[in-house]
Amino acid sequence: MRKFDDSIPARDFDNFQFVNFTSIMEKQTSPEEKEASFALAALMEVPFQYKASMELGILGHVTGKAKRVNPRPPPVPFARRQHSLTALQLQAVILHNQAMEIRTRLAPFA
Repeated sequence: MRKFDDSIPARDFDNFQFVNFTSIMEKQTSPEEKEASFALAALMEVPFQYKASMELGILGHVTGKAKRVNPRPPPVPFARRQHSLTALQLQAVILHNQAMEIRTRLAPFA
């Protein structure tokens, strides 16, 4: 990957960041430290890339004929989703839970 990074043809700025995941995970440190090391290595170039893209006028500049992307709203959290169940859905959930409870009680005899 390092060779790949170095051999990418000339471009306005370096927008490819190689991170050696294996070498980070081989270290004798806690999982939290490994995660932090990986995040640091992966995100290290972001400030420079952002600065370069701003200086080059790349961000916010529309080129070509790409369709405008309209992002969908985030999903409803599960806790709130349960309260919006229809009566039929709620009945199905209750029946399912009752069936699971009966199944659990009978499990020792199965």
